[in-house]
Amino acid sequence: MRHLISMLLQNEAGALARVAGLFASRGYNIESLLVAPTPDADVSRLTLVVDVDETAVEQIVKQSAKLVDVLEIADLGGSHATAQASLAAFQAALRHADDIVERVRGDAAYQTL
Repeated sequence: MRHLISMLLQNEAGALARVAGLFASRGYNIESLLVAPTPDADVSRLTLVVDVDETAVEQIVKQSAKLVDVLEIADLGGSHATAQASLAAFQAALRHADDIVERVRGDAAYQTL
């Protein structure tokens, strides 16, 4: 089953390679990967899609959380979450963010200030 995983990662040389290496060493294939900046220049958001079962995704989340560079990690859901997933970044006043998401009939996975 496909899972959408989101992480906050320290913005340091080699951080992405360490995360990718963890997946590779366990034999898990990353189907999709997106790295985006956050308001904090020292932190990036890593969003990826993996095709693994429930047990494996729990193991991935626990093992990734142990990496020094990973500040926060969450499994955002299974196949239903990735079937029509579209990632968009926009700048708007926080009070308008929910209205914008509602207009495109979507769900906000996360919001930053």
